[in-house]
Amino acid sequence: MESPRDIELSKKLAYVLRHGACKEGIPMDSRGYVKVSDILSRNEFKHFSVDDVRRVVGVNSKKRFMFEIDDVGFKIKANQGHTIEVPNLELEPITDPSSVPVCIHGTYMKLWPNLRKNGIHRMSRQHIHFAPGEPGKEGVVSGARSDCTLFIYVNLAKAMKAGLKFYRSPNNVILSPGDQTGYIKPEFFEKAVDVKAEKKSFPVQFEVPKIIHLQNGGRKADIENWRSIPIPRIFSKYWRKWYINGSIISFR
Repeated sequence: MESPRDIELSKKLAYVLRHGACKEGIPMDSRGYVKVSDILSRNEFKHFSVDDVRRVVGVNSKKRFMFEIDDVGFKIKANQGHTIEVPNLELEPITDPSSVPVCIHGTYMKLWPNLRKNGIHRMSRQHIHFAPGEPGKEGVVSGARSDCTLFIYVNLAKAMKAGLKFYRSPNNVILSPGDQTGYIKPEFFEKAVDVKAEKKSFPVQFEVPKIIHLQNGGRKADIENWRSIPIPRIFSKYWRKWYINGSIISFR
């Protein structure tokens, strides 16, 4: 169990090693390692010691950091999550999709309309993060936040066949830079799962029917070129819902 002090140090280390080293003027080598002495010389780390850093590396539940000792002393790096470019992060290329039978991107239901339309983007980071299974399962220590409400399963074989690259970090997080624009498009989604609704899965794609005319207060409609698909209750906040012949269909 991490103490509040260890959590504070872990967050400070994550900022420096993933995002802030260059901006803070802290030297970082090509593998992403930073000398612990350079970090501890900063004012915001004055209450911490080398032993504190070593303990945090060992007890961090997500195994975010790696620690090594060489001729220059103690060094530390983040395993993944960088916004700064690290030329040689020492990631393992995935060449056989069967080695990752499950590939999950953890996110939030409120983002689903945009994700379903545009795909997953790496944002300011170097990679999109995936877990090789549901968080908490054996061998899955990182790759998705614990408060995620939506799991998007990616078809790794299909994505790799289309030319997308995937890597495995030392702490078993699956990483991908996405396509040329930093996206993994919805065509590579296998399914999406509402974590809160007893992990109920629902269709990744569906056709939005065209409304021709509404009758009886919206209870029935004349529709052309439509097919009814059940829509999960979570969308009630974002979509208008009409009941047609006992099936729920949705309209923007």
